[in-house]
Amino acid sequence: MNLIRPRVVSMFGTVAFAASVSFASILIGCESKKPKTEAKPPPLPVTVVQVETQGIPDRRRFPGTTQAIMEVSLEARIVGFLEERLFEEGSIVERGEVLFVIEQPPYEADVLQAAGQLLEAKAALELARLDYERNLPLAETGAVSTQDLDQYAADLASARGKVEAAEGALIQAEIKLEYTEVRAPFTGRIGERLVDVGNVVGGVGNPSKLARLVQSDPMRVIFQPSGSDVAAFLAAWPSTEVSVEITIPGENDGKPIMGRLDLVDNVANNSTSTFLARAEFPNQDGKVIPGLVTDLVVDLGTMPDQMVVPNEAIRNDPQNSYVWLEKDGTLTRTDVELGAQWKGLRVVKGLKTGDRVLVTGNPMALRTGLKVSATTVTTKDFLAKNQKSAKEAGSKSSDPHSTHPAQSPAAKSILHDSSATKGHSGGGGS
Repeated sequence: MNLIRPRVVSMFGTVAFAASVSFASILIGCESKKPKTEAKPPPLPVTVVQVETQGIPDRRRFPGTTQAIMEVSLEARIVGFLEERLFEEGSIVERGEVLFVIEQPPYEADVLQAAGQLLEAKAALELARLDYERNLPLAETGAVSTQDLDQYAADLASARGKVEAAEGALIQAEIKLEYTEVRAPFTGRIGERLVDVGNVVGGVGNPSKLARLVQSDPMRVIFQPSGSDVAAFLAAWPSTEVSVEITIPGENDGKPIMGRLDLVDNVANNSTSTFLARAEFPNQDGKVIPGLVTDLVVDLGTMPDQMVVPNEAIRNDPQNSYVWLEKDGTLTRTDVELGAQWKGLRVVKGLKTGDRVLVTGNPMALRTGLKVSATTVTTKDFLAKNQKSAKEAGSKSSDPHSTHPAQSPAAKSILHDSSATKGHSGGGGS
């Protein structure tokens, strides 16, 4: 009896243990089936400003090309040997100054011949006049027939015609003689000679180009704005004087040269939808020459009541420019059309006054519907803070005591450690 009782107790304990394990498993299984709740990320901290309206200077930037107001190819208008070149290439020449001389003796001879023929014609005219006047009274008395008198009158008219022809020939000969001296038609800078002395120049229908002359002061710059700009240009010009700032690389120490708009063309290029515009500027020292590429800014006045946002609010993708709008703590993307820039501001279309646009925030995290914690600042304060930060960054980079890569502590220890330079002399090693 005593031997059987412990076995019964052991079996009962085993069953009880198994039951407890099974119950615990059921509890764990039930617990694991409960839905898990994910922790929501906190709102992204961002800075926003309100869209404002301001009057913005209408300053538009374009590439341009310098152009001479007057430019001419000096040509030989008669045939002959080129005998003299009377200028230094690249120098300033005055209006009327003789630049080239073509052989003159043949044309001087033509003038003398034409003058002699004129004298003959005048003598024949005088004789014809005397014959007519002498026979006119005789014809009235019948001593000379009417037919003979008509002949004398015809001879007189013919003699007058020959005089006029001779005078024309003399003028023609004198003009050709003048063409032997090629003169500057205006004051300007003469370029490279294109023909050397001793060559035959000129020819019927094929005049020889001798050199190029350009007027150097004032100078012009031409540019081609988009057709969408023409209304603004014509609203400002010619009713008012439109100032233009012209910057030419390497000229005037990089400072803009002030000029004025002097042409808005009356047609547009139908293949490019642009129109020709032109400005004039002084060039007293003659350092600007035609054909230089320029950067110019045209001041068309003021654009009133423009929607503006800081440049930092503008985002871009391959197709559009856009901003992030914040409303009730949520972001929304809005595409915008960009306009002029001015002192950190950008004119935009597609927004309304009071819209809150994002200016700072983690760009990788931005998306439509994102919850944000927005701090609102004024546009003025935001721009002032940016300007201050830029100045501080600039002064720090220009600080002579700031660490330069070549003057880091490690580099200094090498440069000033005498033991580190042993074995070196000049540029070669031992």
